[in-house]
Amino acid sequence: PLLAQACPMELTLRSTWPHRRPRRSTSVVSLTACCSCYGAAALLPQVFLVERMPAHNPEHSCPQAHLVNWPVIKAEVLEYAGSDERLRRGFATDDNAFHWRGWVASVYVSDDLDYCPLGVQVVHIADVDRRLAEFDVVALGEIFESQMDHFLSKVPMFLNVLSGWPVFQIYSQIVDSARSLPDFKPHGASPHGVCGGAVAADDLVEITRHLFGSRRALTVDAFAPLSRALAGVERSLVQGGLNASDVHECYLIEAFGHFAQAFMLGQADASKAPPASVSNYFGKLISTVESGEEAFYRAVRAAMELWPKSEALAYTFASGFPLWHLLARLQDSMRRPPWSLDCEALSMVNTEDPSQITFCPACSAPKQAEWFREAQWVKALVAAGARGEFGPPQGGALAASVADDLPDDTVASASSSSSEPVVDEEAWATLLSDDDASDGQAGAISLSTYLEVVRVMARSVRRSERGPPRPFLVLMTSSALTLDVRAALEGDGLTPMELPTFESEGLAVPLRQRQRSDVPSKPAPKDRRMELSWWMKIRLWALTQYRRIVYLDADVLVNRPLDELFALPDEVLLAAPVHVSADGKGGEMSVGVMSLRPDLDVYQALTTFMRYAAPRLQTGVRSVDQLLQQTFFARYFTFKGYPRWEPSTGVFSGCRDEHPYLHAGANLGEGELLEAPRIARPGIVCALPPQYDFCVTYPALVAAGPTDKSGPNVELQDELAAVFAPGRPRLDLPEHLGRGTWREALQAKLLHWTGPRRKPWLHWLSLARTPFDDLWWHAHADLCAGAGAEGGADGRRQPCRIACAGATSPLQGAAGPGR
Repeated sequence: PLLAQACPMELTLRSTWPHRRPRRSTSVVSLTACCSCYGAAALLPQVFLVERMPAHNPEHSCPQAHLVNWPVIKAEVLEYAGSDERLRRGFATDDNAFHWRGWVASVYVSDDLDYCPLGVQVVHIADVDRRLAEFDVVALGEIFESQMDHFLSKVPMFLNVLSGWPVFQIYSQIVDSARSLPDFKPHGASPHGVCGGAVAADDLVEITRHLFGSRRALTVDAFAPLSRALAGVERSLVQGGLNASDVHECYLIEAFGHFAQAFMLGQADASKAPPASVSNYFGKLISTVESGEEAFYRAVRAAMELWPKSEALAYTFASGFPLWHLLARLQDSMRRPPWSLDCEALSMVNTEDPSQITFCPACSAPKQAEWFREAQWVKALVAAGARGEFGPPQGGALAASVADDLPDDTVASASSSSSEPVVDEEAWATLLSDDDASDGQAGAISLSTYLEVVRVMARSVRRSERGPPRPFLVLMTSSALTLDVRAALEGDGLTPMELPTFESEGLAVPLRQRQRSDVPSKPAPKDRRMELSWWMKIRLWALTQYRRIVYLDADVLVNRPLDELFALPDEVLLAAPVHVSADGKGGEMSVGVMSLRPDLDVYQALTTFMRYAAPRLQTGVRSVDQLLQQTFFARYFTFKGYPRWEPSTGVFSGCRDEHPYLHAGANLGEGELLEAPRIARPGIVCALPPQYDFCVTYPALVAAGPTDKSGPNVELQDELAAVFAPGRPRLDLPEHLGRGTWREALQAKLLHWTGPRRKPWLHWLSLARTPFDDLWWHAHADLCAGAGAEGGADGRRQPCRIACAGATSPLQGAAGPGR
């Protein structure tokens, strides 16, 4: 009965994709959606609607320490909210007040509102609750006004419910006490009856009895009085003729009814339902909370016609209807699967044998449902791309790269100026980062996570590689190369390569300025900053034992063969993707994907430039190494456009003369000019088209616009159009992996999860996953299925460590590979 309330409907919306020409009838698109599912806009791509961007960090649960240690603060306020009134008031005593004031002050002075607004909100309202005796109705109304203006109006109530912060529990405690204040005098009962006589008082009593009278499971009988009450409110508001007091009461009943529905929906056990049903059911639940929130704000507006603003808010927040009690109980329901991960405190298991440890990295983001909105938006975008709604790219070079310039997936590529290359002279490379590792079990988990991420990426390379496998280098520092890491990599046929840091050689690297949005990684000594592992990419230029190296970041997944990147001739020194810069001032080169010809002259020139730039480069850009290499190559090398290969033969036929407009790079300020490097074989730099670096996270995709914070970006829309081309069959794609589905329309060769918190291994529950996340988990399952089989020359494939299915804790003893 709970699921039967969904009602299918047709949504017909005219395309607003700004630079697309209408194409016959396809400019009007009919979609089947669920009218009850969470927000029609969330189910449709921005091709159709202007996307409303989230105001803050989407992880409102704040699972990581930031400028404030939010997990500790959260534990404190949860304990506070769960205490009885006597203990809560006890925080005002001298012994506790100092401790309380200490961490409250740490929140208020931290300037951390943008990162964790709900944490700031809860600390604020909890501090009010412990001092409630100091407030009268007007002062309390001013507190509610501040809460609404700074928090409730900016963060939707359903996100508050999902976050786990006990704001609604504390609200319920405050309003229960507020109604006993001497000056609390709301309006009396209307002579016309409840909501102008449209709602039976007995129905409200019956609803409350069902909701709060017992802890028994709710039955369908509870819906009958609730449906009658909501129908009476709707009928009364449509008919009109109500006075302001009746209107206020009607909207409060409507909010109460929707929150009661949401609470009832939250009681259902959906943990074993299929993913599609879970998403639809969750959409219904969220849209019901949104309807209640909208009714609540209407009640606030109606109250302002009866009382001054502060009193209106006090009488609406503390109306007597158990709005906050219902939301607090709904929040309790959201703490279990399939909405959240059931993760116990981390504890190391089998510490003497790291290969026997399994863990779930998604437990660092246990409130998985927080990612639902972004996942649904990306899912709708993928569906639109598979239908061909983006059309062909409008830019000439991009259009050609889609239609004519790329080799067929089934064709082995070759350079036009050389004989068949020797495989041992070519190598893949990636980086195993231990930047987020620290001492103890957390460090072991972090390192093991990225070890497995590297293995998944390498497995996707091997699945797509044409011909004999090339060497696969995994760059790392000495601290990352443990015996366990070596065994796992060599078991997969990968080659660990320990490299020194530049700091150990007396060479300083440019440092990034700390940003408010940063989450600290491993702590550094107070007198210096740690050198991050991404600088090891520069070492690739010194590996001259290889004719060409193709480097891939660990957080990518190969979707189509890349062998043509080895077929670039020696005249192409470097080929890397170029994306539109964030400030719109030109393209920026990505060093997350590179095909390079190692050259000691280039290596020496780069390290000299790095030494020159280190004291001058002041930036908040996350990838400082990428900015430095962008600046270096833009200054001293000739850029060309997209490479061209003969589609039927795979023979390289040169890079186009037309290239993307490049960003100048970092401003190194005034001072001594660095002499241009002397390179015996300089070569050219070719820009790779977006198919070679498709950034699949929500922030990267939504940047194409339009949004409520930015206009449309034509260049990024062209990039989207280039990676989706339905109607071009993929002969290399097995039927069980997506033949005839959206994946066949996906022309991207590489999928790249950019950004610190949107990695696929952090999104385990179906609600949190995008279609691209699903591809990563399929690749992970493929890796795990091969555990124990013959791997490289050095051993057998090691079992997987990431195992979230059925886990009740993030670390368990070995129980077979995680699937």
